[in-house]
Amino acid sequence: MVCHKSPKHGFTLVELLVVIAIIGVLIALLLPAVQQAREAARRMSCSNNLKQLGLAAHNYHDTYQHLPPGNVAAINWKVCVLPFLEQRTITDQLTYDLNDDFHSDSGSNNVDVLSGVLVDALNCPSSVVDPFVDQNGANPGRLQYHTYLGVNGAADPSVTGNLATSGKCQKTYFGGYACNNGPMLGLVGVAFRDITDGLSNTVIIGEQAGRDPGRMAYAASSGAEPAYRQGASGGWNGDSSSAGLYENPPIPAWGFDPVDSPGANGFATYDGIAPILYPLNSACSGDSACLLSRGTGATFNSEHPGGVQFLLADGSARFIPETISLLTLKQLAMKSDGQVIGDF
Repeated sequence: MVCHKSPKHGFTLVELLVVIAIIGVLIALLLPAVQQAREAARRMSCSNNLKQLGLAAHNYHDTYQHLPPGNVAAINWKVCVLPFLEQRTITDQLTYDLNDDFHSDSGSNNVDVLSGVLVDALNCPSSVVDPFVDQNGANPGRLQYHTYLGVNGAADPSVTGNLATSGKCQKTYFGGYACNNGPMLGLVGVAFRDITDGLSNTVIIGEQAGRDPGRMAYAASSGAEPAYRQGASGGWNGDSSSAGLYENPPIPAWGFDPVDSPGANGFATYDGIAPILYPLNSACSGDSACLLSRGTGATFNSEHPGGVQFLLADGSARFIPETISLLTLKQLAMKSDGQVIGDF
C-alpha cells in the first residue's frame, strides 16, 4: 500500500486580500469609537480641572470673603488660587512686588520660578496648543498659555463709546473691552453676595483653548519688548501698568474703576479674563477685539465637539452647547442683571 500525504493548502492571494480588507473595515469602524472614547475621557478630565478651580475659588472666598480678582497689577487670578491647588511650594517662592512681574524675558524671579511649571488644572487636555511653546516661537518655556479664562461680564460688540458710567463695558485700546458686570473683575474680588442672579446661574471661568493658535499670537513687537510677551495670552501675568500694592497672597485694597483697570487697555486675554462677545466656537467677525490676541474679545472656544466647558459660581462644571443663544450666554456672564435665564 502506498501512503499519500494530504496536500497542503495555504491562503490564495484573493483570500489574503479579502482578510486584509475585512481587517481594514473593522479598523475603520472601531477607530472613530476609540477616538470618541478618548475625547470623552479628555472632556471628563477638563470638567474635573474646572471643578478643581471651582473648589480653589470657593476656598479662596472662604478665606478672604470674595472671589480672586480677575487680575491685579502684574498677576491674574490663577496666581491667587495656586495655594488652594496644593501649589504652596510655588507661591512661597514668588515675589509679590510691583518691581517684579510674570512676563519679563530676564531678571524676573517670578518667571524663573514658573518656567517649566505645569499645573494640570489650568490646561484642558483636548487643547492642541502646547502650553510651553510661545506662538511667536521666541523663548519657549518662559511663559505659558493657559486654556481657562475668567469671565468678567458681557459686552455688546457694537459698543463704540465709553459705557463705564452705566456700569457695563468700555471699548478701548486695541478694540478690547473692560467690563464690570461679571464675576471676575480687574482689581477687585467679587463676593458671592454680589452675584444676585444666583451662583448656579452665573459662569465665572470658561475655556479659551486656542482653537485658532495663530489668532492667539500677537505680531512680534518692535523695540526692546520681547515678542513672546505678546504671544503669551493668558498665562500667569496681569497688567503690570496697574498701580497698587501687593499682599501675600495678593488681596486688592481698592475699588473697581472700569476706566483705569487692567483690561481697559484691551489686554484681557493677556491678563487672564475676558467678556462674552460672540457665540461659542465662533470665528472672528473682523472686529479687532477678536482678531488681536491682546484684545479682550477672543471667543470662548474648545476642542470638544459641539460646545465649551464652563465653571459656574456654585462650583459645578457645565458643558454648554455652542447652539446656546448669545443672549442666554451673555446673561450667564453677568452676575446681577436680574434677567430670567433660559435653558442652557
